[in-house]
Amino acid sequence: MMRTHLYSALGTLKLGMDILLDKENVKLDRMFGHGGLFKTKDVGQKFMAAATTHFANSSTVPEPTLPLM
Repeated sequence: MMRTHLYSALGTLKLGMDILLDKENVKLDRMFGHGGLFKTKDVGQKFMAAATTHFANSSTVPEPTLPLM
């Protein structure tokens, strides 16, 4: 249940980042996060990375046919 809340909170970030990066051609060097999401070690970072990463770049992982959200 908590995972659902975390992903839904970061879903808006993902949509906005897609617009900025793909349509507006904004270059991103780094992201900073603060607040309650990052109080528990590694949890916030892992969820933010999962929400903002399109797919794993590995020869063992096939490219997705649909964009991930």
